[in-house]
Amino acid sequence: MDYSKIKFLICLFLTTFCFGQQKLDEGKSKNFAYYKNLVNTSSHNYYHNSEALLQNAQTNYEKVYANLIMGGAKYSTGFYTQAVYYYEVAEKMGKNIDSINLKMAYTNGLAMSYRRAGLIEQSDDAWQNYIKLQNKSKNPYKEAQYYYDLSKIYDIDAKYCKASEARNKYLDLVPTDIQKKDLDYIFAIYAQNAFTQMKCGNVIEAEQNLKKADASISDVVVRENSSLYEIYDLAKALLSLKKGNKDEAKEFFSSAYSRSKAKNTVAATKLILKERLHAKIDSPEEQLAFAEEVDDITNNETLRIQELTKYETKKSKTKIQEEKTKTRIVFLLVVFCIICLIILVWYNRLKRKKLTAAFQEIIAGLEQKKNTKIESHASTSDDIREIENEEQIILQLKNLEQKNFFLKQNLLATQLATKLNITPRNLSFLLKKYYNQDFNNYMNDLRIDYFTQLLKDNPQYRKYKIAALAEMCGYNSYNQFAVNFKAKTKISPSQYLTYLEKDFEK
Repeated sequence: MDYSKIKFLICLFLTTFCFGQQKLDEGKSKNFAYYKNLVNTSSHNYYHNSEALLQNAQTNYEKVYANLIMGGAKYSTGFYTQAVYYYEVAEKMGKNIDSINLKMAYTNGLAMSYRRAGLIEQSDDAWQNYIKLQNKSKNPYKEAQYYYDLSKIYDIDAKYCKASEARNKYLDLVPTDIQKKDLDYIFAIYAQNAFTQMKCGNVIEAEQNLKKADASISDVVVRENSSLYEIYDLAKALLSLKKGNKDEAKEFFSSAYSRSKAKNTVAATKLILKERLHAKIDSPEEQLAFAEEVDDITNNETLRIQELTKYETKKSKTKIQEEKTKTRIVFLLVVFCIICLIILVWYNRLKRKKLTAAFQEIIAGLEQKKNTKIESHASTSDDIREIENEEQIILQLKNLEQKNFFLKQNLLATQLATKLNITPRNLSFLLKKYYNQDFNNYMNDLRIDYFTQLLKDNPQYRKYKIAALAEMCGYNSYNQFAVNFKAKTKISPSQYLTYLEKDFEK
């Protein structure tokens, strides 16, 4: 969600906030009002201001509002799972507030975040809830807002022509005098429209939208600070490319890229790089660098990779086509079926017993880990000298574990060693001595323990896709996580989740 979108949702949807009956900290109330004004009027330090807003929220309404803003901040930087978390907190707390418009805002945020993460079914469900809320809204421009939000869904689905049609309907439904009240937002609309029109092959319409975008900020002193200026530059790049001006196109591509990087809008950066690679206007070395960056972004956006593998329904047993006339054949068939049933029941009980034992071992291990002290293991290495301040380094390592350093993807042993101010070789020595593990097994154990503890203590995470949770725990792929989890626990992640739900119901 771009910053202009967040600002417009706040201006269009949110009602005047009121204090509850509880006694409020006056200082926090002033801070909340201050940071609320900042997030509404400026994208500078947006993430920091959003965190400060959440820290100073006191009333239920303030907390819903702050979690909504925090969700938008996470969304804009590509952390869609965390965005869903904040939106769901707002949704949970928002059940007790009367503002339909605020409920629409976080429900729409859920729909967009789920879709960016590739969770289409959940996105569609949230979108249907959004439509139900919209029907209750008294906002005179709710239909216009519906078409704008619909255009964002089409953007995510890469249905650019439909996205452009939806934005045009939005512009038709919002009177000109209302548009002039937020020219920065309207600039963003025209910039997005210009890009989608170029993707549709409508060059003339794209040029017209770029001119309208220019006109909307004609009185702005620093035009480049306008919302979605990177998309404006991207549209200009595609237009220059269409006209055969490759040098000008490269300048606009570079400008769009630098602006998106400065704002840390991950989705926009990836889109710009992919369009530039598709244009094939750079040297092989430059293209390789851009491709590597796209790969890096993709690896860090595992939530967007759809892992909605559907399980096939078991095939029904083949029906016996011919009835046996002889009593012996019928008897043998019945006996055979009974034996098979007995074997199947026995096998299922044995399997369930093993799975239950593995699950209980996981839970017991989590409890044991809380009370386990680190013990030194005998080292077989005689070529590594005693490391100074070993205990202090291990304490520092435990502090990093408490801060969940291992959730960072692609973390290398050299990076951890640097944090501890020791060499990688000494890190390996300490891990072997105190944990009896190498670096890879050490990281896998931490991540898998985090996964099991997270789902045990936080039931709301159990409805997420395991692939999404794996990314949260620091893995690049679901397969890598599943293999490591099965090797450590002897059950699959889905089996652990199933037994956890059964244990929760008890």
